[in-house]
Amino acid sequence: MIGKYIIVASTHLICTALILKFFNVILPYSATSCYSCVANILLCLIVAKLAFSFTKKWFLSDKIQPNGKAVLITGCDTGFGNSLAKRLDSKGFHVFASCLNPNGPGAEDLRKSCSDRLKVLELDVTEDESVKQAVHFVKYNLESSGTNINN
Repeated sequence: MIGKYIIVASTHLICTALILKFFNVILPYSATSCYSCVANILLCLIVAKLAFSFTKKWFLSDKIQPNGKAVLITGCDTGFGNSLAKRLDSKGFHVFASCLNPNGPGAEDLRKSCSDRLKVLELDVTEDESVKQAVHFVKYNLESSGTNINN
């Protein structure tokens, strides 16, 4: 991953230098001398930002493919956990959405609005027995679907 950042940084510098050189060809020194120093700095910053955005998007846009991937999300009754479970399900991940109350409105909403890849389970992270049951539930469902389990 460090190699990609080096490529992005060097490509960014080259793009910025070429674009600024292009501006110097179009606007000769006599024309640019009427600009203030602040305007030149702003122009350089804008060009640098555009070049970096392009190179970052081009080289660092790797995304995790959901094929064969599963996630366990805690706190899916409401809020961020609920939204994340819906989002990852829509992207194709196998989602284990843990709720404190698996029969509550948040869990029911997940069951109604998501695919069969999403499984709702009860989990109270403060109770050891609840955590053990959740681990068993996840392992059972992953093994029955043929997904590899990595600790």
